[in-house]
Amino acid sequence: MDIHKPKPVHNLREFLSEISVIVCGILIALVGEQIVERLEWRHKVAEAREGVAHELGEDFGQAQMRLRAYDCVERRLNEIAAVVDDAARTGRLPPLGLPGQPPNFTWDSGVWRSVVAAQTSTHMPRADLKAYSDIYEFIGRIDAHSSDEMQAWSKIYQLAGPGRRFNDAEAAAFRDAVGRARLDNRFIGLAAVRSRQIADAWKTPYDADEFHQYADRPLSTVAICQPIDATPARDYSQTMGRDWVVLSQQHPITQESAGMPVMGRR
Repeated sequence: MDIHKPKPVHNLREFLSEISVIVCGILIALVGEQIVERLEWRHKVAEAREGVAHELGEDFGQAQMRLRAYDCVERRLNEIAAVVDDAARTGRLPPLGLPGQPPNFTWDSGVWRSVVAAQTSTHMPRADLKAYSDIYEFIGRIDAHSSDEMQAWSKIYQLAGPGRRFNDAEAAAFRDAVGRARLDNRFIGLAAVRSRQIADAWKTPYDADEFHQYADRPLSTVAICQPIDATPARDYSQTMGRDWVVLSQQHPITQESAGMPVMGRR
């Protein structure tokens, strides 16, 4: 095997020529690496946008459904407050059926959290990053108020039963639960409006099909929009979630529902 030895440099001109060739080679390699890296991040950002659009479509659809049921919740809380006030005055809780409950959803943000954790969000335009961050801030607050709302309604459900004695201490506790539930409903409504306003202002894309899957559900399927059960509950061990298991079986989690096919399939 022949080994080609480097040519000796005889003068400054030849030396500078050799250096320029080496520098140009290094610059070409660096520029090429940057181009490849930029293309990779562009692809990752595009995938992230698709996944987040799917997730926001679900969240915005759920938020719209809550807005549609907003007045139903307010009316039911008025009815419950009247029952509590009458029972406090008479000292006896009347027979009462199940009061129904507001629409309860999972306010997903897992896709966006993974985008942030992978540092993909840092490669998005500043305006887009702000819009996504503000939207998910409201979604996070909705999730927190939804948890508190569930606890408040769990207390309200304890009013359902065949009728019993009722004292002032109980009245105070149930009034507190009604107040909490009312505040939660109003904040969820506010955050639902604000999050969509941000998306509209910054033209943030979201999956329309996923949105309408939730937003267009008829109010006839929402328990809180129906009259209180005419048949009083048999005992005072009632709580929410009677149909949760059945609904979860009817609507299983799939890769598509979790947004997986959306990401990376163009």
